Amino acid sequence: MRAVYALSFLLLMLGFLGCQPSTKELLGEAKVAYERAEYEKAEELFKKVLAAEPDNADAALGLGECYLKQNKLDEAITQLKTTAEKAKTPGIKKLVEEELGAAYLSKAQADWKSGAFRSDAEVEKKIESALEEASKLGVRATKEKAAELMLSLYDFRFEQNRIEYDAAKPEEREKLREVELAHIDKVFANTRPSDEFRTRMKDRVKELTQEAFFLKADKIFEETIKPEMAKDPNITLGAERLSVVTVIPAAPELLALDLSDPTIKTPAMLDYQLVAKQNTLFLVAAVIAAMNEIPNMKQGIRPDSVTSFAFDADELIDDPENPEGKKVKITTSMSLLEIRNLALEYNLFLQTEGKKDAKKDAAPTDAAAPTDAAAPTDAAAPTDAAAPTDAAAPTDAAAPTDAAAAAPATP
Repeated sequence: MRAVYALSFLLLMLGFLGCQPSTKELLGEAKVAYERAEYEKAEELFKKVLAAEPDNADAALGLGECYLKQNKLDEAITQLKTTAEKAKTPGIKKLVEEELGAAYLSKAQADWKSGAFRSDAEVEKKIESALEEASKLGVRATKEKAAELMLSLYDFRFEQNRIEYDAAKPEEREKLREVELAHIDKVFANTRPSDEFRTRMKDRVKELTQEAFFLKADKIFEETIKPEMAKDPNITLGAERLSVVTVIPAAPELLALDLSDPTIKTPAMLDYQLVAKQNTLFLVAAVIAAMNEIPNMKQGIRPDSVTSFAFDADELIDDPENPEGKKVKITTSMSLLEIRNLALEYNLFLQTEGKKDAKKDAAPTDAAAPTDAAAPTDAAAPTDAAAPTDAAAPTDAAAPTDAAAAAPATP
């Protein structure tokens, strides 16, 4: 009788086991539950699949997505990281990492909405770290949302740094000043701030660095730049202005004109004046570079942006190398105060928008270029291409090399 019972129990168990769904069926049920937004049920089913097949990629990814849908963000991140590490193909790895990027973004958004970062620096760091991961792993939409939230986080820290600096004791401010500048460096190097945010940061950098910059730049000007300029007879430093003489060979067509008539002389001299202005601004760009302790400006100065530039005089002089020819001698000048301010503006550019360009080891683009007078344009010395091209144009080199050679080297 006991044998009969034992046989009956065995048959019952075999029947029961025969009714158990296969792993494939469980996975199918889990996917159906997920599509129906029954995330708790789907979670349990995916777990059962993984219990039977720990390396089942579909179930591992599905479980991570279930956690994400239920706002179990820490579990989602842990699960998806593990799944990405075990991925056997690049395609699966990429798919999992995209979901992981979304999980990091959701985690950062949740911590941001909680407001805890306002009083807890560790939460702020966690948000930043999560957003960095989201930016690396997520799809385009995820990256865009991460960048937007990162700017909000950086803006918060920018204002907090300012508040802490203003409230600090004088002896504490130097350290906080460095903290502020380092944060602003990070913002410009890693993000594309809005125009409004960019302006606030540049204004703050100016507040924090202007005095120290002028002390250093003025010393460089007096001790290094000024002595170099004194060696060039084409350059004159007055109390308030820098004067530059540019000598350009006159084209025969110019000499054939009646230059005593202002209505003829004025248009005929325009292209020569352009060469003279370019030559002067090339020299000014070298001065600005030296005051900033760099070899040269990435690009030059926009000719239409300076306000104190002036044409002081022009005349025809003899050409010692050509008894039958003449040269155009043009004297230009520019305010030393404006040059000094342009040096500061370029310094601000180097500390802000220029950070991203320096990181890429590339010249500033139009999008990153300053919008003020120090905004760079091409920084080459006047070349043949810059020389006048009409009938009255010089036929040889544009600006003289003497004036350009006087540009001081970096101290």
